[in-house]
Order: sequence, then structure tokens, then C-alpha cells
Amino acid sequence: MIEDADTVFYMMIGYMRLLGAKHAESIEFISDGAEWIWDRVNLLVTEAEISESKLFLVLDYYHACEHMNEALDLCENLSKKERSKNIKS
Repeated sequence: MIEDADTVFYMMIGYMRLLGAKHAESIEFISDGAEWIWDRVNLLVTEAEISESKLFLVLDYYHACEHMNEALDLCENLSKKERSKNIKS
């Protein structure tokens, strides 16, 4: 049973070591923007023996769009139509 975030990350570390992730050309870590996830990435890199030069941290598309919408909502000088146009481009 998965009890908490630390357990999940230690399971990921185990799988990554088992799969030989340290020998990969590159590793993409894709996640939402939750701090509890990003705060554990250094542990993952260290324990799975992954070179930081091979690691690419990526914010998933859904959450990236969500953050962009929130940022555009703060642009009071833009009309709703202009905000919508910026979202689509």
C-alpha cells in the first residue's frame, strides 16, 4: 500500500535504478507544479544516480495552461477578448 509521497518517490527510485536510468541519454521528469513533488526531485536524482546534465524537468501541458490562464487573468489592461487571443496563440 502506498502511504505517502516519500513512499512513492522511493518506489520510483527503485524502479529507475532497476531499469538502469543512470545509463539513459536523457531523463524527462514531467509533473504538475505541486511543490511536494518538485521538492523531492533532488532526492530522486541523487538516489537513482542520474546526472543532472541528463535531466529535463517539465511542467505538464494541462498545468502549464492553467498557470498561463491565471497569469493572463492578472493582466487587467487586456480585454477578455485579448486574453482569449493570447491563450490560443
